[in-house]
Amino acid sequence: MTARPAPAEPNTALELDPQRATDIACLKRFTEEIKERAELVEGIKVRLRAALVAGTYSFLGRLVLELGAPGRQFDAKLAEQHVPPELLAQISVPRPDADLARRILPAALYDQCCKPKAAAVKAL
Repeated sequence: MTARPAPAEPNTALELDPQRATDIACLKRFTEEIKERAELVEGIKVRLRAALVAGTYSFLGRLVLELGAPGRQFDAKLAEQHVPPELLAQISVPRPDADLARRILPAALYDQCCKPKAAAVKAL
């Protein structure tokens, strides 16, 4: 008995026209620029938080900055780690779970629970 050759992998890469290739190049460049600028913005915020106290700041009569006071935000995962089970049950609210719904519900009913989502676009 001879071994059957493995099926060839389908080629999923599609040839692009020049305009789409240009669009993708721009998307990639802009995505990189946004990331760089976001890092710069975060660095500026860190410096401002360290140098200023909470409040509203103006420069030459124009409102230019509002700096909030540091605070604390409830984190459900931390609560699960630190709160005893009997208290955790009292502060927990059950919610439908997408993975369980996908496994348990009939497909048509699951589809009724879904909202449209735009296709992801990511420059590689």
